[in-house]
Amino acid sequence: MLMWTPFFRSRLWSSELRPAACESHCVCTSNRSALNASALVVFHLRDVRADDLPVDRPRGQRWALFTHESPAYETWLPDALQGALNWTATYRSDSDVNVLPRYQLATRPQPPRNWWANKSRLALWLVSNCKTFSNREGFVRELSKFVPVDVVGACGAKGATCLPKMSDRCYRQASRTYYFYLSLENSICTDYVTEKFFNALTWGMVPVVLGGANYSRIAPPGSYLDALAFRNVRQLADHMKRTAADMRLYNSYHAWRLHYTLAWEDLACGFCRLLHNSSAPAKAYGNFNEWWFKQARCYTWRKAPRQ
Repeated sequence: MLMWTPFFRSRLWSSELRPAACESHCVCTSNRSALNASALVVFHLRDVRADDLPVDRPRGQRWALFTHESPAYETWLPDALQGALNWTATYRSDSDVNVLPRYQLATRPQPPRNWWANKSRLALWLVSNCKTFSNREGFVRELSKFVPVDVVGACGAKGATCLPKMSDRCYRQASRTYYFYLSLENSICTDYVTEKFFNALTWGMVPVVLGGANYSRIAPPGSYLDALAFRNVRQLADHMKRTAADMRLYNSYHAWRLHYTLAWEDLACGFCRLLHNSSAPAKAYGNFNEWWFKQARCYTWRKAPRQ
């Protein structure tokens, strides 16, 4: 498979993929001289340029588009690629390759543990983008009226950091102190969810989510709080306080760890599986922009009346 574009301007992403770990054999390259020999050509939406597309396309060659960004912050696909794409790899549930981790039965379940013990702070929000389409910053301002929220990063108190930024070490340190992690997406769009949510699950905090994903489908049962499922922010805040004060109730949000684990799949493996599936039907996205942007149904959070 040929990675035609860079990945956020980096040409290194073909070397960062791990096709050797896939069940089926595949090779990744960013060397464009391999175009005619490639079974698949992959484009990263943010880096697609209308004046930098393949001139030739061998018969039977598949073309795919990859993105994990929100449609609210993406640019439209050039007309030259409309109708030319066979597959997509995104967080959308109707993509050909889904880039989200999945939860599955654990082969080695974690032993029982008191996840409530030694935590002392209610909620953490790690953030760098202070003005978003979803208005998550407005949501946090409202939530902060009822419960303490520590905002760390560019939008927080001066000098408040968690280093290295968004690293495993950062999340590990946070999990020792915080009951809840605010996993608030920059856009509330169909299926949109980012790694922040899964990082909180991985490191032992209960995510409070604000987004457009069907969390009951992608997350272990009973593992998170959905802000949009509460009548208003005050009701959510009351539940957070009650949960943090009750060891048994808080630990119930971690009960899934006794039975499930999160599994991440390399992007290359999803494509590789499709390439080796001879029974996969031929298809093409006739209007990618209609599917990706208009069907995303993005909207902005607004404070509920009489909150």
